[in-house]
Amino acid sequence: MSLAILLNRSARIFIDILVVLHCIGFIAVLWSGGYRLELFGLALKSHSLLPIVRGLFVLVLIRILLVSGLKNFLLVLVSITVTLLFSEIIIRIWDPPLAQPSLVQVHRASEVYDWELIPGAKGVGGAGEIIQINSSGFRDIDRPVRKPPGVKRVAVLGDSFTFGMSVNLQDTYVKKLEKLLQVEHPNVETLNFGVIGYHMWQYLTLLDTKVTEYEPDLIVIGLFLDDITLSVPPYTKTKQWKAHNPFEIIVPEKHKGSVFRLWNFIRNFNELLETKYRYKRGYKYLRGIEDRKQMIGPGSPAHEYYLAQIGELDEQQYREFRTAIRQLADITRHLNIPTIIMYIPDASQLKEPNRQHVNRFVKKTANNAGIPIIDVTPEFEQVADPRVLYLFPLDAHTSPEGHELMATVLAREIKKQKLLPDTVSE
Repeated sequence: MSLAILLNRSARIFIDILVVLHCIGFIAVLWSGGYRLELFGLALKSHSLLPIVRGLFVLVLIRILLVSGLKNFLLVLVSITVTLLFSEIIIRIWDPPLAQPSLVQVHRASEVYDWELIPGAKGVGGAGEIIQINSSGFRDIDRPVRKPPGVKRVAVLGDSFTFGMSVNLQDTYVKKLEKLLQVEHPNVETLNFGVIGYHMWQYLTLLDTKVTEYEPDLIVIGLFLDDITLSVPPYTKTKQWKAHNPFEIIVPEKHKGSVFRLWNFIRNFNELLETKYRYKRGYKYLRGIEDRKQMIGPGSPAHEYYLAQIGELDEQQYREFRTAIRQLADITRHLNIPTIIMYIPDASQLKEPNRQHVNRFVKKTANNAGIPIIDVTPEFEQVADPRVLYLFPLDAHTSPEGHELMATVLAREIKKQKLLPDTVSE
């Protein structure tokens, strides 16, 4: 046996071993988010698919070259190029959100709302949820502004919980409510006007500038504890105020210039995987409700959420919220549109009466303004394992199960109080 043949066989065996190791690494990252091994004093680790895919691609090419020779290797390269181009065409026709230049960027600065959703934008959230904004600038399917005959509309306003952060649109309480109401009203439409990070003043502005154009028969306001912290437009207090997008994503230069949708798809999928399993790389990552309680409270007693929970915000914030709720009542009463408020609890408030001052304050304020209110906190507390209602360890927002429970409670209250015309009470 010649030396050249011996070297070729040895190289092929070595490459085969590396290919197998890369395949094992690929499966490990895809399955569990990463791996770390100690081998002969060397630390082998990876929490990203891209280096493994690139390494595997190079190894396979070398293996083909060793087995097939240069001529056949060039033919294989041509075949691979054609396959990639065909895949690029398919991705462009399919046009999934994952093929966009970056993951989520569906917000922009707004002189009216400070920030708003970009009409027609689409992307993928950090939890892998598909986000698509309709042509009117809210997270829902396209709806005609004029309400079709026989249709009843429920307009739902709120922040990230209503928007459905970390869940798909159909898993939000807004869409689950639609299905529940359609049992008695087949032509009910629920319109999701939720925007991540919005506060009370933005709900009022949205109601005045956009929501009422859709002729709603009922308005639902999904309130979270931080909604009481900012009830007046910031431009009324700061002359130098300038609209901004608090969710601005600075995309690396190498991503900005990417024109290949297939590469975008691969890169974004990898980033989703890294986000989902980021706690495996040592990031501070809330594992559950007890961690949340520590983070908001003993671990950070000056946290605005904690101050809101225990009733120690600045008195001016409470006064401004009362005024905003009265404005909400005046607007909807003038328009003759029934309105209901739903209070959504943070996980750290469950079975913690001392942290529910904000619940009591919001309820009293709404009652004084004559607006029906439902606090779903007691319903959450009755669940044997309330962790299932939230997305821990991935996220502190409500899970599809949490949204389902909120929709059930809300639908029951709407029916009980006959807030939708022709709703039949039990």
